[in-house]
Amino acid sequence: MTIYLDLIWILNLCIDYLLIALTYLLLKRPFHHVRMIGAALFASLIVLFLFTPYGHIVYEPWFKAIYSILIVVIAFGYKRLRYFIQVLCMFYFVTFMTGGGLFALHFFWQTESDLVDGLLNVNKGYGSGISWLFVCIGFPLIWYFSKQRFQEIEFRQIQANQLIDVQVVIGNKSITSKGLIDTGNQLVEPLSKRPVIIMEASLFYESFSKEYIDQLLQFHELSMKSNEQSSY
Repeated sequence: MTIYLDLIWILNLCIDYLLIALTYLLLKRPFHHVRMIGAALFASLIVLFLFTPYGHIVYEPWFKAIYSILIVVIAFGYKRLRYFIQVLCMFYFVTFMTGGGLFALHFFWQTESDLVDGLLNVNKGYGSGISWLFVCIGFPLIWYFSKQRFQEIEFRQIQANQLIDVQVVIGNKSITSKGLIDTGNQLVEPLSKRPVIIMEASLFYESFSKEYIDQLLQFHELSMKSNEQSSY
C-alpha cells in the first residue's frame, strides 16, 4: 500500500489553518498570521507523529486535550484564564461544527452500495481519490457556509437589539443619530459601568477643531500599534 504522507500532511495543514482562521473570525480577533501559521504547522505535526512508534498515544483523550490546548496557546497566546477558556471552547466548537457538517454532507451523498464498500475497505488505507476530493471540496464549502451563517445571525441581532436612537449634546449643539451598543467586546464606561455606544465619527467633526481631531487620530494609531506589539 502506498501512502502519500506529504499530501496527507499538506491537506491537514490547510484544514488546521482554516479552523484557526474561523475561530479568529467568530471571536472577532485581528488576524496574527505568524501565530496562525505556527499553530497550523504544530497541529499538522500530529500526522507525522502517527507514523512513529508512539503513534498510539495520539488516540488517547488526555493527549488530544493537551495538544489542542497547545494549539490554542500558539495561535492566540495566553492573557488570562477567562480569555483562554473562551478561545478554547470556541476552537472546539468550530472543529466539531465543521467536522460534523462534513460528516453529514458525506452521509447525505452516500448510497447503500457506497456504505458497504466503505465498511469493507476501511482498513485498506487512507481513503480513495474520491474521498480525498470530497474533503478538499467539502471542507471549504462547510467553512464558508458556517462563516456566512454566523455573520448573518450576528447582523440580525445587531439590527434587532443593539441599534438605538442617541442624542448627544456638545456645547450648544445637539446631534441625534443611530448608535450601536458595543456588547461584543463588552466595553463599559469606567465610572458608571454603563455600556459603550459607538456612533459615526463624521457626525462630530463640526463640533471639534481639526487640530483636536488630528490628535485623537494619532493617539488611536499609537494605541493600535501598542496593542499589536503586546500581543506577541
